[in-house]
Amino acid sequence: MNVSDVIEEITAELQAHRRIQRVVRVSESGIVIDAYYQQFIGTAAQELLVGLDLAQLDRVSQSGLLAIDFVKPASKYIVYIPLVVPALS
Repeated sequence: MNVSDVIEEITAELQAHRRIQRVVRVSESGIVIDAYYQQFIGTAAQELLVGLDLAQLDRVSQSGLLAIDFVKPASKYIVYIPLVVPALS
C-alpha cells in the first residue's frame, strides 16, 4: 500500500469510533495537514485542539511511540499517534 492509502485507512478507522470527536494529521511543526473537515487544514493545531502539547507532539514524532494526555479543563484525552513510514528505496 502507498502511504496515503495507509493514512486514509487509519483515519477512517479512528473516525468511525463513536467516542472519538476529531481526527487530524498534524505536521511536526504543529500545523494541521489533513482533517475530516477541510477548513481545518492549515490551522495551527493548538487552535483546533485545546490542550495540545507541542512538546509532547515533538517527543512522539522523535520517539515513534504513542502517547496519551488527559486535558482536565476540557475533560478529554488527546492521543498522539506517530506515523512512521519506511522510506522508498
